[in-house]
Amino acid sequence: MAGAAPIYGACTLQKGAAPIYGACTLQKGAAPIYGACTMQKGAAPIYGACSMQKGAAPIYGACTLQAGAAPIYGACNLQ
Repeated sequence: MAGAAPIYGACTLQKGAAPIYGACTLQKGAAPIYGACTMQKGAAPIYGACSMQKGAAPIYGACTLQAGAAPIYGACNLQ
């Protein structure tokens, strides 16, 4: 599992009252880990940028998903 293998985690974005679930793919890199977030909204997926910072076993970062004109902010939990 070590090497250049990507890190997979779950993305939970809150939109209104119901959270939006999607898949986060984080690749190993420097202290800040950058990956792509794909969130499904209805039939079309929403693409955004994930910024993950190294920490403990679980990696916590911020997800910014663009829906329409206004971006949606949520929390990414990568284990």
